[in-house]
Amino acid sequence: MKQTCEYCTVQNIPFPEYDIQEEGNSNLKECYLMEKAQEPDAPIVLFFPLISDTFQKYKAPGVERSPEELEKGQVDIYGPKTPYATKELTYTEAAFDKLVNLCEYNILNNKDQLLQALRMAVEKKKLLKSQRPSAPGSCVDPVSASTIPGVGPSRADQLTQPAGLPGKGCRQAGLDLLSKK
Repeated sequence: MKQTCEYCTVQNIPFPEYDIQEEGNSNLKECYLMEKAQEPDAPIVLFFPLISDTFQKYKAPGVERSPEELEKGQVDIYGPKTPYATKELTYTEAAFDKLVNLCEYNILNNKDQLLQALRMAVEKKKLLKSQRPSAPGSCVDPVSASTIPGVGPSRADQLTQPAGLPGKGCRQAGLDLLSKK
């Protein structure tokens, strides 16, 4: 995650900053909600650095594993012999079941942060939508053009010319601006 944040910073890609203090695994949380509120184009990121930490001891949040169930909590995600390496294209049924159970546990164990991230994303989308120009003569996003009466997505390229760019449709004006960067 730290490398992704650094890469995005160097490439000027909107992304939340990495501000997780790494002092060994004992101080890390299982889930971090990362955002950059002042940057509307930055994604909201949920980062799970310890994806199997409490799963080893608990089969569900607050439900401890019995001694017989402890082996089911052992999911080797990062080891040299992990069945989940990117080069592995198929999983055994047992490996697949462990991964599904781990994912289910992580969702249930961090549901408050997941719901918070979803609420934030919805609010961000509402804010961006309210700031989008929608007056006649302004550029309209081709995806949302179908919401304009009488203008379907197939006519998105034929919308009114943007101010200051005579003879160019919204899509071409946007492409011209991108190519100048």
